[in-house]
Amino acid sequence: MHKDSKVILDGRLEVHTNGTVFKIRPDGSRVEAHITLSKNVKQATVSLQENGKQKVYSVNRLIAQAFIPNPENKPYVSYLDGNPANNHVDNLSWTTKDEQVAKAKRTLKKKKRSCSICGAPTLSDDGICTSCKQIEKMEEARKQNKINTLEEIRKEFKAVNPADLTYLQRQTVEMRLQGMTYEEIGSVMGCSRQCVDQRLKAVLERSEKIRTPGKCTRKAYMSAQNKLSKKRNLLMYLTGEEEITRMEIQELEQIIVKYEEMYPQEKKMDPSGSRREGSRTK
Repeated sequence: MHKDSKVILDGRLEVHTNGTVFKIRPDGSRVEAHITLSKNVKQATVSLQENGKQKVYSVNRLIAQAFIPNPENKPYVSYLDGNPANNHVDNLSWTTKDEQVAKAKRTLKKKKRSCSICGAPTLSDDGICTSCKQIEKMEEARKQNKINTLEEIRKEFKAVNPADLTYLQRQTVEMRLQGMTYEEIGSVMGCSRQCVDQRLKAVLERSEKIRTPGKCTRKAYMSAQNKLSKKRNLLMYLTGEEEITRMEIQELEQIIVKYEEMYPQEKKMDPSGSRREGSRTK
């Protein structure tokens, strides 16, 4: 056994001065224990199975009890550098509640700084106070909302052709595409919000009419669709018939070949049963 390690808890754990912990199996073999850093109490812990239940132990307390004398019988173990992940014996000390509170106050005083935006005191690691973070978050949300609104406006007027608009309509649409409200557009153009609303509705209605086909055009379109469907079906049918006919021809040719092999004298007979012209005797 090395002087920098000790076996504790009736031979179930082996702790080292560098903060590592090993579990000792029944056969005597050792395996490094999984150390969990608890977020709630800010301590590193290990667990053991006891009577069918998991029991959790604080790593800092296990190492302190193994290597650090406690003549005053102080109840708590603290981290000298404030880092609960550093369980090296040199980073641990026995302490009281009052000593912990005093140390926490000193730590907060050292950490306290001025917000880089408003100058208010803050303990934030990034140097930005909570109020300023909330303002930044709201500003980001406002920017994103503006981007989404512009995207919706662009989609709404996507089919509008500026060449089809009057001068006033074109100016109104351009300002709306920049994200201006109806009130802002009306203020610039010297008219009411209702006037702007009516003008933009007229633009959209005109655009919709231009994109809507007439009855004759739609009838011709539907007729072409029906004819195309029929032609495709006919082509599929003819293709299928062609394949069937080709297979039937192959079967008939095989029958003829077999017949002529069996009856060579019939080889020059035509389908009517008479001899073919090339076989007539002179």
